[in-house]
Amino acid sequence: LLGDDHPFAASGEVLFGDLGLALHRLGEEVWIEGLAVKDEPVFISDNPPSGAVCDINKWAHNRVTYRSELVDEWSPPQVTLDRGYGDCEDTALFKRAVLIRYGTASERIFFLLVHDILARQDHAVLLVDDGGWKIIDICNALTLPIAQVQDYKPLEVMQGDRRWAY
Repeated sequence: LLGDDHPFAASGEVLFGDLGLALHRLGEEVWIEGLAVKDEPVFISDNPPSGAVCDINKWAHNRVTYRSELVDEWSPPQVTLDRGYGDCEDTALFKRAVLIRYGTASERIFFLLVHDILARQDHAVLLVDDGGWKIIDICNALTLPIAQVQDYKPLEVMQGDRRWAY
């Protein structure tokens, strides 16, 4: 999908802070620390952190379903969890918050805006470095190695206050 050892090696880094600003406006610290989950994830894997990332993704996927929005508005993870649905950005932000809450460093999670070549529409997914680059998507509960994901063309990648445009 993004190639090379570091997924953004071929692109120029542009500092815009879009994701950082959006997260700040939504109160990221509050919704990661205060995320009220009724049933905690059960970690079944023997080899954290990669196994934990897969377990957390499956847990989160079973609690929030995809629903498109007429007006695209990024919702805080607690809102997405409480209502049980969200669009791709809402679900990606929810899964990101859950990953961070259960131990994945935020520096290892990238928010990707991609163009889905097969569906012919833009989409949001997460890219997580858990010892190997993995895609976390709202479309399924799988955590796929980046080499297995061929139908997404990256448009924009955000992590903290950094942004890479393609």
